[in-house]
Amino acid sequence: MCDTPEDLEEKLSAGGSLELTAKAAPEAAEAVLDRVAGITGRTLLGRTEDTARFAIHMERDIREALFFAFAEAGLPLLELRPRTASLEEVFLDLTDEDDTVAARAAALFQTSVETAEKEAVGDESDL
Repeated sequence: MCDTPEDLEEKLSAGGSLELTAKAAPEAAEAVLDRVAGITGRTLLGRTEDTARFAIHMERDIREALFFAFAEAGLPLLELRPRTASLEEVFLDLTDEDDTVAARAAALFQTSVETAEKEAVGDESDL
């Protein structure tokens, strides 16, 4: 039986991950994250003049600990939500027996997207 893309995303969602946005410089937010037990990894996803956005990987539910750690530091949490995998991440997860295969698949996907975008721009100039 074939699953829908939505079902696949649900099954392989970034289960132990959160997305966190704090009103803080990345360095200040990282100092707080260093003090929270249960974090297995983090990635800075973006920053603005006064905010930092992270993907947080965790071994258990640490939302409450994150809330109190940032509150104690006087750094407001602007967003804290479960992180879900994109369809591309789900595809790579399903086919990732070998990192080389996944890298090639991602490169082919990106090339096909870029080609489609170029063709679309070319079609618009014909108007």
